[in-house]
Amino acid sequence: MHSGGWVLVLVLAAGLLGRNPLVTAATGLLLLLVTLPWKMPVVLLERYSVQAGLTLLIMGLLAPFAAGRLGLHDMLQGLRGPLGVAALLGGALSAWMCARGLVLLETEPEVIIGLVAGTILGVGLMRGIPVGPLAAAGLTAVIYEMWRWTAR
Repeated sequence: MHSGGWVLVLVLAAGLLGRNPLVTAATGLLLLLVTLPWKMPVVLLERYSVQAGLTLLIMGLLAPFAAGRLGLHDMLQGLRGPLGVAALLGGALSAWMCARGLVLLETEPEVIIGLVAGTILGVGLMRGIPVGPLAAAGLTAVIYEMWRWTAR
């Protein structure tokens, strides 16, 4: 097994120890895929999974509209008042941070190990939820940029 495979084994162990079913399942499936004789599934995942995952996430968030449980009136009500303004600002800031995180993951892919380990620690020790490596990468990118700016 190549060294990347051993990293996956370590991440799988951390996912099991941290009781993180998403990390455990994803890593287990990847380990299964790398044992197959053809490498195309891994290549396709590497190239398209982030966009596919984001598409599925957005579909899940919009599903109440598709199901008819929420409509235009609900959407407009959600934009009113301080909570609506905070939601608009939070969404804009989150999108900006996640864009920085995507650049970080593309330029420094090795950072994913720290993100996964940090997520497992956050779930296990701080009762957090694993919202995803893209959000974590965005926050990491902003923290790192602030650290570099203050270290000058």
